[in-house]
Amino acid sequence: MPNPDPATVIEAAWHKNQLATTVPAMCVSYFDASNPAAPIELVSPFGLAVVKPLIGTNDQTVFELGSETKLFTSMMLAFPFALNYLGLNEPVADYLQAQYNFTGTSAFQQITLLQLATHTSGMPDEDKSTGKASYNLFHDLDPSAALINYWTTFAPVNPIGECWLYSSLGFVTLGYAVTQMYGEPEKGKYNAILERYFTGMKPDLLRMPHTGAIVQDDWMPAKGYVRDKDQTEPASGIAADLKSSGHDMLTFIKAQLNQLDPAPNPVIQRAISATQDYHGEFPKCGKPKAPEMKMGLGWQIVELDGRRMLTKNGACGLGGQSCAICLLPDITVGVSVLTNQVYCGGSRPSGTSPTAVAREILSELHPSSAPLLDRLTEQPEADG
Repeated sequence: MPNPDPATVIEAAWHKNQLATTVPAMCVSYFDASNPAAPIELVSPFGLAVVKPLIGTNDQTVFELGSETKLFTSMMLAFPFALNYLGLNEPVADYLQAQYNFTGTSAFQQITLLQLATHTSGMPDEDKSTGKASYNLFHDLDPSAALINYWTTFAPVNPIGECWLYSSLGFVTLGYAVTQMYGEPEKGKYNAILERYFTGMKPDLLRMPHTGAIVQDDWMPAKGYVRDKDQTEPASGIAADLKSSGHDMLTFIKAQLNQLDPAPNPVIQRAISATQDYHGEFPKCGKPKAPEMKMGLGWQIVELDGRRMLTKNGACGLGGQSCAICLLPDITVGVSVLTNQVYCGGSRPSGTSPTAVAREILSELHPSSAPLLDRLTEQPEADG
């Protein structure tokens, strides 16, 4: 029996989900070097980037990455670590207190870089007192007075380092620390660091021209939508997060699987490897009977019978977009799914689940990985 055609499988997944959820657009990036002699790479855009007026989707259409942004923040952290310039168990306070002229609580001073990157810092997902904490970070601005006050008065909601609780606020804190690890003129500027050291167009970088937090004039952004019953309504705003295209996410997958040609400089590749390394296994805070979560830096790791999967998803309620990325490094396969409809999980799911689409595609194309992929689940998300 011939192997399924990836383009046909991906298109079928689009039609199935578009019919079920009225998602306006989807862009799937797929890389498969399970047969090294005949690697496959596809970017498959479908649907409408904008509903009114009608604007179609292509491989350069820019979608919001939501919490997939954490993978890029983790890579930025791992770069100086790969150069042996820092240890992951250093306190985050060492990179923030002097720069922003405050003294954190004794609890804040205990938090390490690694704990922030593995969601074990004791910080909540969000705290209303900090406002939109991520906005300043992704617009290359100093932290708000409200965020600095949060660090100054920080009290952990869970024991530090003992359990995991998904924390976007923790990753914003980590992002600010990371921007202090790089020298002038990029110091303190998330976007400038990302382009200068990672996504820029120099041959030894990742060459991702449509990836960044601020939409450029020559980019074509997808408009986000929220599904309300059987209708799809425009979302209320733009999330403070990174944006990227199907073309760029294919590049990102290839870099993650060490398949980018020409290869990026060795420090980037070591940093990528460090994000994928196992950095601990933790029970979920407040749910000691739940399965423990294996953590990379930014990545969630799933293992079964000696095989490994790396996964991350993202959702932006404000921006009305959702995404997921899944890697099967043992067979050198990866998929990214970008959509311009927010997915709301829980007991009343609404919209297309990019994670489910990724699982569906990979299970059909690589049925031997289906038991591993069956463990692929949604992780809670917030904007940015």
